[in-house]
Amino acid sequence: MKYMEVGADYHDLAEFYWETGEKGKSIQIARKGLKKATGRMDELRAFVAERAQESGDRTTWIGLQFDQTTDCLTLDKYKKFEKACKTEDWKEYEPRLLKKMKDTGKTEQMKIHMDRKEYYCSGMEGDIIMNKRICLETDIKTGEELNEKG
Repeated sequence: MKYMEVGADYHDLAEFYWETGEKGKSIQIARKGLKKATGRMDELRAFVAERAQESGDRTTWIGLQFDQTTDCLTLDKYKKFEKACKTEDWKEYEPRLLKKMKDTGKTEQMKIHMDRKEYYCSGMEGDIIMNKRICLETDIKTGEELNEKG
């Protein structure tokens, strides 16, 4: 295990042990990989999530789904995660997911905001916030409404 660096390394070894019937060792290696590996985590997360779902461990499963979703967040991943969540899951994870959006590209952020019916546009004099066909210009520094447009 000296040369194990990325998630795919741990995944391959964990899958090998799983297929040879050493399921305990497989899970141990996979969990170690979740903690230590850097990069290429998709397969490893999917492997552990599948085992968690099989065993009925929803807490682990939804946590891994969140990690998978927020790793290079896109609108499609956002929507898929929202569908996977129960109401109580979404209440817990939605604020965390929105906080993680700052780490994604501006285009994907915009797509997610539009999907949520939150329309933000940066302007020279302030941010324009549009929701339900109402457009408000807001001063960037003070947050005060400058005017209302129909």
